[in-house]
Amino acid sequence: MARLGMLLVEEEKATAGGARPFVNWAKALSGSHKIVLLLYKPGRPLVEAVSQEKNIESYSYMDFQNLLHDIGKLGLDLLLTHDYIRNLQTMAQLRRRANVRFGVYVQLLFGIHSIADVFTLDYLAISEKFIYKLVQLIPFALLKKWYVSLLNLSHLVIANSRITATLLHVLYGVEPSGVVYPPVDTEIFRPRPQKRNMRFLLYLGSYAGDTDVKLVTEVAELLRRGGTEVLVFGNKTLREYVAKKFRFSQLVDVSDEELAEVYSSSVATLAPQKWETFGYVPVESMACGTPVLTFNVMGASETVLHGRTGWLAENRREFLQYLSSIIKGNLEIDPEYARRHVENHFSLAATSVNLDDIIR
Repeated sequence: MARLGMLLVEEEKATAGGARPFVNWAKALSGSHKIVLLLYKPGRPLVEAVSQEKNIESYSYMDFQNLLHDIGKLGLDLLLTHDYIRNLQTMAQLRRRANVRFGVYVQLLFGIHSIADVFTLDYLAISEKFIYKLVQLIPFALLKKWYVSLLNLSHLVIANSRITATLLHVLYGVEPSGVVYPPVDTEIFRPRPQKRNMRFLLYLGSYAGDTDVKLVTEVAELLRRGGTEVLVFGNKTLREYVAKKFRFSQLVDVSDEELAEVYSSSVATLAPQKWETFGYVPVESMACGTPVLTFNVMGASETVLHGRTGWLAENRREFLQYLSSIIKGNLEIDPEYARRHVENHFSLAATSVNLDDIIR
């Protein structure tokens, strides 16, 4: 392939879920392809982070016409973006006027929240509750129709996991060209030499409502009774609620390097989410040799090997039972095996080969 473009629209940070795969691939593929990262209306943190990567060729735009002009001038063979609506709408505008092939990397599955029953609204702000309840009133068929019409403007659809590919087939009637897992930078997320403390990392999700507050409360009570140190991170609203109620410490605004050190010095990472089409946190944790306790559903069922790199609970009762056993020291994994598992399947090198096979 002569030239690959990756388009990010209105992204604030390089570490955001939508942006992270593209920034990582831009780093990994820059040696084998002519890669260019196009940032449309980006946040300053994203621009600064990308500018520090010497091997990434990138351009920032606040004006659509300038973006359109450069896409024509750069001679791209494929322009890849992800499936957030703002990205798809920008792609639709470009599609009418730019002579380039488009690809979409599906991570979101727009509209599925209207029919999924795994989201908890209890702790959300009134404005967030209103948005979620409003979406649930809109028939999925209408949301799907709009989303699919935008996906169909692309020449290539890539799913971020097998479960995403399955849902695209079954619920949306879209046939993806293949599956490529989001890449984890295993040079950053690697085991660090410090000693593991009797500390647990409790992940509270990325998006509003994706973590059951009642289960989190039960988990927190069990951890408190076990006398362990707990760090909570993730969703701001739930994080602050749990930290205040149980006097847990919060992990906020840390770099990837700092997060890798925290993973490496923890007994286990707890990720009690049932809705993650992939889930970066479990994979990052395993890359650092730290086991994960999560549910045997969605993306985690593909990334975590039960009993080898972590534990997959079938229900709430099992989740709490596994946690109790971990606290007592009755469950362990081989950190080196967990690390190799990530290197073989989710590293920059492994996922870049898969991406290259599909887009060439």
